[in-house]
Amino acid sequence: MARSVAMRRVLLLLWVDLVGSCFVSLPGARDESPFSAEEEEKLFQHFLRNLNINGTGAVIASPGDVPALVVCCNNRAPQPYYFHWTRDAALSLSSLVSLGRNDSLPIMESFVARLRRQHARTVASGPLGVSAAEEAFLEPKWTLSGAPYEGGWCRPQTDGPGLRALTLLRAVPALPSLSKDLWELASLDLDWLAANPNMDTCDLWEETLDRDFLWNRAVKRHGYLNPTVNPKVTHAALVEGHAMALQQADVKRAERFAAAAKALPPTANHIGEAEGGTFLTNCPAENPGPACQRYDKALDGAIILSLVHAQAKKDTGAQLRGSTGKLPSPSSALAARSASQLAALFCRIYPVNRKDTEEGVPGVLFSRYEADRYGANNEGNPWILITAALANLLYKASAEASEKAMTEEAAAAWATFLGQPGPASPADLVAGGDAVLLRIRHHVGNDLRLHEQIDRHTGLQYNAKDLTWSYAEVLEALQSRRVALAARFTSLEDFDVVRRFVKLLDLLYDRRVRLIVAASGDVDDLFRGVRQEVGEGDMSDLAWRTAMYSSDGKAGLSPQAVGTVCEAIRATERAESRLREMRTRSLGTELAFSGFLGVL
Repeated sequence: MARSVAMRRVLLLLWVDLVGSCFVSLPGARDESPFSAEEEEKLFQHFLRNLNINGTGAVIASPGDVPALVVCCNNRAPQPYYFHWTRDAALSLSSLVSLGRNDSLPIMESFVARLRRQHARTVASGPLGVSAAEEAFLEPKWTLSGAPYEGGWCRPQTDGPGLRALTLLRAVPALPSLSKDLWELASLDLDWLAANPNMDTCDLWEETLDRDFLWNRAVKRHGYLNPTVNPKVTHAALVEGHAMALQQADVKRAERFAAAAKALPPTANHIGEAEGGTFLTNCPAENPGPACQRYDKALDGAIILSLVHAQAKKDTGAQLRGSTGKLPSPSSALAARSASQLAALFCRIYPVNRKDTEEGVPGVLFSRYEADRYGANNEGNPWILITAALANLLYKASAEASEKAMTEEAAAAWATFLGQPGPASPADLVAGGDAVLLRIRHHVGNDLRLHEQIDRHTGLQYNAKDLTWSYAEVLEALQSRRVALAARFTSLEDFDVVRRFVKLLDLLYDRRVRLIVAASGDVDDLFRGVRQEVGEGDMSDLAWRTAMYSSDGKAGLSPQAVGTVCEAIRATERAESRLREMRTRSLGTELAFSGFLGVL
């Protein structure tokens, strides 16, 4: 046994040297989550304590000291993150809404009241030197009382309004009692975005000033208005704002948002070249500004965050969509190659990654950029929130690939990232996300308190304890995992999952158990993918495809068992019948269809 373990470590290290990645995959898809239900609830309660502080609507970044600020900025004592950041708050509240918890309504009510007070200010009091109205959009950091932070900071920051608008827009269907207020406040941010296309801005990490960052472009629609460019691409905030304006019959706003969303595309001048193919860059790939050159942020964890948080919802912006220069989808080859480039970088510069790999710890840890010095001894470290966003990206890629098959190029590119010989499947991508979260779990204590960073040498957590954004990213990744597993109901590959679900429904039905279910669609849509797949081609074609599904020995039907396809049809029909009947009051049950599939 000791010899086989030693041999595995040698092979892993040879693989790291060969391809540059230290990602450790799992042997197969897992049934259990990387964080148990009890652990996830514990994470959520830690997260909840940082929201709506003292009823002010404020979301603090962290309640603890931040020792890295002493190292980097010559502060005499550790400084807190006990402030409300526009960016962090928007991303955290967006995660809260996506979880579908009852806790979200009172928190969002307080947040709405806070925003109203912020927009009602008449006297500017911060160091930006702009009016109070502009301060509401450009100041990134606020006190709990609602005043702008008056100390030195990287200003202006233009990603806040776009992220905040997205959060407000996505809360509209989830919180109908607040819909009017949410749209009114979101439209203020969207109006500002449409009116301010050209502006130097700080990057995501509040260090570098430039006009052209992938992150800021993607979440806002940032870039030069160029009449010679007509890519018809979309950027998340304005695209979703356009769709909501149409729903609100606000035609003039819809036209203005659509026009603004057709500016220079987010990936223009953000495609780098490497031996493995093209990949995304955060700073411009050609002629970057002096600050981008000094910090060398072409390869930056912000790329992963952009791929996760800057995707417009697929049911919006149909009139604006195009193929040139748009942000690639999570399951794309470009997303996979970007993740591979970052993995190679962070495996090379962080000893903790190589140590984990040598010990067989699944996953990989991601960070900001190579020249990062924000940490102990002026050394950068892996970040929990970026690593969790990588897991989220893999889960989102899996859900996409379940709905529509990946191209051969994308399946091969994701296989390269995962370190497997054959093309990646949706199940492989879920396993990859699980591996990443398991590496985070490996470095987190049983108290489940998440810090900002993981020390590059010791593997211990470091800096900003109870970082709200870290909790938000892990919780949202776990939510995306549920969505990805639900999406597997659309394929015969996972028919066994459907069969087990139907057996559960039969049991609950017979025992008259109260059931609350959330699903990604209505009953009529839930199993449509399975039946559509069965209906394609003749029986010989079906036999070939089911044989392919079974080739890995994990799931599917063998050619000899093709006749059991009829069982699949009967099972899905019975499930639909049960769900419809259980929706009635006669059985004392309730059924809700929104968000994700899971029995609560």
